[in-house]
Amino acid sequence: MAKQISQLTQLIWDYYRENWADLERLRCLGRCDVFRRWGVLHIRCYHPRDVEAVVRSRSLIAVPLAKLRIVQKVKILQARAEVMSFKIGADMQLA
Repeated sequence: MAKQISQLTQLIWDYYRENWADLERLRCLGRCDVFRRWGVLHIRCYHPRDVEAVVRSRSLIAVPLAKLRIVQKVKILQARAEVMSFKIGADMQLA
């Protein structure tokens, strides 16, 4: 049985639906658990290559989240260990 894609992952993918290059860079989110709790988006990856891909794509992830104002912070985790976190805010350049 295939893994259910989270609504948050689908939201990020939908933002880039017409930009195939960026959408392809974000395909790694489909292999991670993406969920929101207390204003924080958690991206839990289980394979190191997915963690690296998510870290490299953090600017792409931040844009739709900032525009929709659904989270204030993003945490990237490998299993349950935090790899990095970054804030999403109004000070971001929204192009």
